[in-house]
Amino acid sequence: RHSRLFVFAAEVGFSNTSGSLLKRARQILGTGNIHKRPGKNAPILCWRTSNRKALDLLCRIYPFLIVKQRQASLAIFLQSTIAEPKRKRFNRYRTADYTRLLEHMWVTMKILNHFGEPDISWVPEPNPKAENATKNGIGL
Repeated sequence: RHSRLFVFAAEVGFSNTSGSLLKRARQILGTGNIHKRPGKNAPILCWRTSNRKALDLLCRIYPFLIVKQRQASLAIFLQSTIAEPKRKRFNRYRTADYTRLLEHMWVTMKILNHFGEPDISWVPEPNPKAENATKNGIGL
């Protein structure tokens, strides 16, 4: 018997009160959804994209990031790991080791998002050209 598995994926998002700014960003990037959240003084709009589209965006902006580069590195590694062709067939029935790896990535990302300093020496340095080749189905 197999229990329901948690879904892991890279996600990129940003928030603003300007709907026109977020719509323009979505137009430039060609992807993402905009959601409205109530705010104290003004509604907050959130733009988000995930999975392969987030991987593509992260690979493009990675060299320019300063504050969020560690999160981006881990998100690229996560999305690249789950997008590997050999992994696709195993995602439905994950091994215990693979599930532990995904959970470790999730916990590490939570720590990074709360400005913690976890050891991420186990995360390989992103190679945007290789990630884009894999994403586009070009074997390496």
